[in-house]
Amino acid sequence: MKNLLLIIIATFAAVTMTAQESLIAGIMQVDPVNITIGEDDQKKVDEYDAKFAEESTKLEEELTKLGEDYAEGVTKLIQKFTDSLTKGEEQMIKNEKKRVETMSNSLTFNLIKDKKSAIQRFKNSLVANTRELPRAVAKMKEKEMEDIVDEYKEKIHTEFEANKRVIRAFKATEHVTKTQYTGEAMPADNQ
Repeated sequence: MKNLLLIIIATFAAVTMTAQESLIAGIMQVDPVNITIGEDDQKKVDEYDAKFAEESTKLEEELTKLGEDYAEGVTKLIQKFTDSLTKGEEQMIKNEKKRVETMSNSLTFNLIKDKKSAIQRFKNSLVANTRELPRAVAKMKEKEMEDIVDEYKEKIHTEFEANKRVIRAFKATEHVTKTQYTGEAMPADNQ
């Protein structure tokens, strides 16, 4: 009997709640409005957009410079390694190859660290500037900035993995091959 009474009360409460919800559903339905930002706010948005363009250009230039410096550093290592190959001393070649691997790895890790730092500076600069924007616009600009930062991070991670693959391929390459002298005359290199 108590269970039946509880079921009846629960059913009555549910019907009453549904009726109440439907009574306020029409009242609570409010169409969104488009807020036009004022002239001062538009000026802040324009300033932010200009700062964004300036910071984006700086970031691209910095990332390009870091990449060029990295390639130059690896080029110098490879040139020195190539010079050791021409001398034909096996131990010197092995030592130089190990040095190239170690230094290339170091340069690769420094490159990604430096690029991440540049991206973080870019982000920090823009976050400070979004605080001046109207709240709705600031949220939109922050989302755009986060998407761009994520894209940059994905690019540098992909580049890092590709560089590591190249270094592993260099390491796996046999740069010194030995042949047995057969007593026959060796062909001259300049014929």
